[in-house]
Amino acid sequence: MRRWRPLGVGERVPVRRLDDAGLAAVAAAIADPAVLTRYRAKVATVPGSECLWWTGAVAGRSERERTDGGGHGRFWYAPGRVIIAHRFAFAVMHGVHALAQARLLGHRCHNPLCQRIAPEQS
Repeated sequence: MRRWRPLGVGERVPVRRLDDAGLAAVAAAIADPAVLTRYRAKVATVPGSECLWWTGAVAGRSERERTDGGGHGRFWYAPGRVIIAHRFAFAVMHGVHALAQARLLGHRCHNPLCQRIAPEQS
């Protein structure tokens, strides 16, 4: 049984990468028109903004993000499967292989709810 505990001050949640089964599930999700329709229904445009705003579930807030308006979006793409929403958007636009290769995705606008992303350049 998995035991949860609250994070301490300054402690970060470890990053979990999608394994092969997770990547296969994302591939199946981006091939499913119903899943894509559900995802797109949670993305909105705002006049005067170049961002594509996530309007679905939000989690993973940091102290900085609490004051700036929220954390990153979360999207449940299959039963028991959740992904950061902008990572799903990247997989839709560039494919699952590109998602697996991208170490870090960046918001050029510094808006964690934005769905317009690109891989960070090293």
